Amino acid sequence: MISKVQTEQAVFDREPVIPEEKTAISIRKVNAWYGNKQVLFDVNMQIKKHRIMAFIGPSGCGKTTLLRCFNRMNDTIRSFRLEGTIKINDTDITTKQADPISIRRKVGMVFQQPNSFPMSIHRNLKLPITENFPNIDKAKIEQIIKQKLQDANLYDEVKDRINRSALKISGGQQQRLCIARMLTIEPEILLFDEPCSALDPLSTNKIEDLLVRIKEKYTVVIVTHNIEQARRIADDVAFFYEGRIVESGTAENIFLVPQTELLERYLSGKI
Repeated sequence: MISKVQTEQAVFDREPVIPEEKTAISIRKVNAWYGNKQVLFDVNMQIKKHRIMAFIGPSGCGKTTLLRCFNRMNDTIRSFRLEGTIKINDTDITTKQADPISIRRKVGMVFQQPNSFPMSIHRNLKLPITENFPNIDKAKIEQIIKQKLQDANLYDEVKDRINRSALKISGGQQQRLCIARMLTIEPEILLFDEPCSALDPLSTNKIEDLLVRIKEKYTVVIVTHNIEQARRIADDVAFFYEGRIVESGTAENIFLVPQTELLERYLSGKI
């Protein structure tokens, strides 16, 4: 008989998955409102596993609203209303039966501004592990903390001050700490809402390199206003305008052969 401890530890011992052309998120006929204002119109999309999907488009066009639907973050907004279906691994997450807490364990999120907890770097990482996997032993916790800091390209920079406040490290380091913290509970899908907008170019490059590397194990969805960033890291791109997806496809097709005047104008900086 397999114990709960063995089951929890197995989550962290799994090998990276070989990328497959399978669907991670399926969005069908999604419409959304804040009060009486409709912000998403008939959105249909397939997001593939183990690829980076970038949402681009002007401010206020619905990118972040859709992103927040994937882990039910919009539930915290009383005026928000959604119609349509969003399936993750063939399970509709929009139903009343779907548990938002379980969904957020599978779908992690990093925000525009780093949100490090006002505690040590070590406790920032230990907290989600102990809350989600209370039966894991101390040695395994330490192994996970070190591994996730390494995965986030942060371990060598903070290993000598891991018991000091996370608020004392740089903004770029704090953002990578937030990524490491998200990875501690082994989600399947990673959401990023403008994660580099407040960072310097060096910190941005480190996070971009990190995202390209970890897509072998996770599915990544990123909202970005930085077109060059999308060019550098995205496998697939969806262009939003006024709550609708105007074009979507591979990054190569979106950037090299745009099919609409709207996308051409956006890429040239005219919108």
